[in-house]
Amino acid sequence: MPITGSLTPKQLAAGMNTKFNAAMQAREQELAKILSILDTVPSTKESETYPILGELPGVEEWISKRTEYELSEYYKTVANRDWIVTIAFNKNTIDDEQYGAIMQRAMAAGRKFVQHKVELLALRLMQGISGAILAYDGQNFFDTDHSSGSSGAQSNKLTATLDDDGLTTAMNAMKQLKDDQGKLMGIWPDTIVVPTAKSKSARQLTESLSLTDATGLVNIHRGIEIIEFPWLDAYSEDIWFLMQLKTAYKAIILQERKALKMGWINGLTPDMVTEEKFVKYGGDARYEIMPVFWPAAAACDASGSFSITGL
Repeated sequence: MPITGSLTPKQLAAGMNTKFNAAMQAREQELAKILSILDTVPSTKESETYPILGELPGVEEWISKRTEYELSEYYKTVANRDWIVTIAFNKNTIDDEQYGAIMQRAMAAGRKFVQHKVELLALRLMQGISGAILAYDGQNFFDTDHSSGSSGAQSNKLTATLDDDGLTTAMNAMKQLKDDQGKLMGIWPDTIVVPTAKSKSARQLTESLSLTDATGLVNIHRGIEIIEFPWLDAYSEDIWFLMQLKTAYKAIILQERKALKMGWINGLTPDMVTEEKFVKYGGDARYEIMPVFWPAAAACDASGSFSITGL
């Protein structure tokens, strides 16, 4: 039998879409700094393979014949995953015209959709440490012995305290990373990503005019960006990250295959007839978040234990 309500399914869907999208956009603004860690790339198929080419030797003096070089090649394949959003509510909610409650559900779903990407990013970072995610060279994404060509063994998994000496050590280690030709890659770390437990220490380190009042030393770390990432705390309050985010190459990608599109799931008709007790409204999207370019990020821990819980 028809559900008695003053809104048609089309009108109700339009209202839910408006609330969902508004809440999603608001949450994106709230989490913009964390989302800036990601390099968004489009996808056109089930998975994408990213070639990581070795470096050219650079500019040379032309004395006789040009020298031909064979570039080293590495690959990282990222498969898209399917994600769904579902808002379910009793038909009586429509019968009783409780549209406010329905719109609140839509707003909550919009916020959670954005937040899911942040939660997934935190998980991927920790999996890069645990070994669940590998880098293009076959090592754990965060590891102590990356190597390609003439680079020698290199580390982006560092024993470093979040203080003047530790941050200096971590920054220097990233700046000294070499390509397969044994030349500096030009990595320039500019952002510290910290769990909430370390946010105070990070801000004191990067925002103080001087590092010690007694000596009045100029704080060379002023101006380094801080991203507080509360979702990291569930895994570790000790691990922090140093990243390159303001140049062309970021460490982690958001690969997007299909944008989210919302609609009725279980056959609501123009007169709001449905054979199910619960009405379902939702959609699906296809994307993946994956660490790809290891030189652009370093994981740091003062103890060097990199202890993680919750994986």
